[in-house]
Order: sequence, then C-alpha cells, then structure tokens
Amino acid sequence: MNDSQNREADTGPPGDVTGRGGHKPGPKWFSNKKVKWAAIVLVVWFVLAAVGPCTITHEFGPYYGKTVDAETGEPIEGAVVLVAFYTELYTPAGTMSRFVDALEVLTDAKGEFHIPAYRAWVFRTPHRWSTDARVTVFKAGYGNFPWHKNVSPKFIPMYTAPPKEYLVIKLPKLRTLDEARENSRDLPTTQVPREKMKKLFELIERQRSSGWRYFD
Repeated sequence: MNDSQNREADTGPPGDVTGRGGHKPGPKWFSNKKVKWAAIVLVVWFVLAAVGPCTITHEFGPYYGKTVDAETGEPIEGAVVLVAFYTELYTPAGTMSRFVDALEVLTDAKGEFHIPAYRAWVFRTPHRWSTDARVTVFKAGYGNFPWHKNVSPKFIPMYTAPPKEYLVIKLPKLRTLDEARENSRDLPTTQVPREKMKKLFELIERQRSSGWRYFD
C-alpha cells in the first residue's frame, strides 16, 4: 500500500470526523446524572407554573374556647363544635370551595372545647388553601353559630372563627317552633360527608325526633 492509500485509510470515509471511521462521542456534560436531574426539575417546575397554583399541606388551628347561654352566661355542655377545612378555586363565576377534612368535639361541663392544631394534606391544582376554616357550633334548643342572627360574636368571613384565640361563643335560646326549624335549615355544613360530622348529625336528629319538646 502506497502513502496515498495509507492516508485515505486513516482518514476514513467522507464525513468521518474521528479519522477512524467511527462517530464522534456526544458531549460529556449530557451524561452527567446531576445535570439530567436538574433538567427534570426544571421541566416539572415549568409545568406547574403553566398549570397554576396547587395545594399540598396547610396547618390549621388550634381552636379553643367555650359556649355559653347568651342570656344567662351559663356554660352550655354537650354542644358540638365542628371545624371544616377547604381548598378554593378561583373562576370567572366566583370562588368555588372543595372539602378536605373536618374535626368535631363536644363541649364539656364548663362549656369548653379544644381542637388541636391540625395539618391537612391534599394535592389539588389549580386550587389554593382556604386559610379560614369553617366553624359550626350547635346545641338543640339554641341558635347555631354562625348563622343565627342573634349569635355572637360575629367574624369576617362570617362562617369562620379565629384560631389561637380563646373564644366565648354566645348562643341564644330559640323561642318558637318556626325559629327552630329555620335554625336547622342552615345545617349540616356544606360538602362535609356524614361520617365526618357524626356528632352534629346525632344532635340534629335528636332535636328533630324529639317532637320539638324544647318549645312545648
């Protein structure tokens, strides 16, 4: 083989940049695992940014205080206190709420209740957390919190109660059957599954099945 044939064999076919008939290896940075993971993270971030906000977790509460008779100031034992948690979706038609979870307790002999801080978990997009939990207080024969017109105090939004603050909720006595029926019409709380408010349902059913004896 002469010199010209040797040079042709060394250089390989046209388009061969290696000089040996092979392919040029790709850049080393692409094979780096860290760079690949960074690229994946960026893609996920851009997707979430394009979709909008999302929910993962939020801590609510604690909620504590007491319930008393609005006229006498005496404690109300056995009232149910229900706290429900929601996410929110903003739409052109307005804000839409969606249930996440709920907790309920009964007031003790002193009329006091305590619902500890609770961390809720749910992944929803493009929802945001509704940071104001919805609070309901009910006792047969009394106006319910927050919907009865004479209940106090009033908060904004009206279906909420502030956490980490000792609350004294004053429930007015109901005087007539019509008032009692109107009071029950606002219950139970929206979207909360029955198994999440068993105590509330029990008290409502007890009042309805009693023949409204509280107003005889």
